[in-house]
Amino acid sequence: MNTLIFNTRISFLSFLILVLSVSFIACNQTSKFKPQLETLIAEWDLSTEQLKFILTKVQNNIQSLETIKLSLDETRETMATLPLAKQMTIKEMALAFDTQYNGLKGMVLEIETFNQEWNQGAKTMDLLKAGLAANSLGSEAEAQMEKLQMLVLDFTSKQEIWSQKAEGAFMTALKAMENIRN
Repeated sequence: MNTLIFNTRISFLSFLILVLSVSFIACNQTSKFKPQLETLIAEWDLSTEQLKFILTKVQNNIQSLETIKLSLDETRETMATLPLAKQMTIKEMALAFDTQYNGLKGMVLEIETFNQEWNQGAKTMDLLKAGLAANSLGSEAEAQMEKLQMLVLDFTSKQEIWSQKAEGAFMTALKAMENIRN
């Protein structure tokens, strides 16, 4: 009987030491990565807003051009009655309009694909935020943070390109439509 009590106490002490060790490691992970994670969270949140903004802007530009495209389609249907020089101008400007419009449609697909990847990263970020709040980041926290940081850097490099291309394509399409109307 004494042996059973002794073995139970050793098992309990072993279990207690294991639990305390795991708790200490989790707390140590949290304190080790807390400043880096807080910075990443701020960058992530800002980038998330910027990604939503650029995606919405490009989608809105496409919607505006789709409305204008209806007018262009009507012009194409009646163009045969116009002088040859005007017909040529309309064809050139319509081609410019279509090129920019199709470019924006391709760009929105690229941004939406990136946004899906971002949303997957957001799930990981939510887990890291919860771990930080509970003061218990797991051993995989560093690798997860590095992956998310790479995603933020990837977005940062693409954001400016998308913004410039989207604005340029939209303005060029509008200018082409203006030239058709004149």
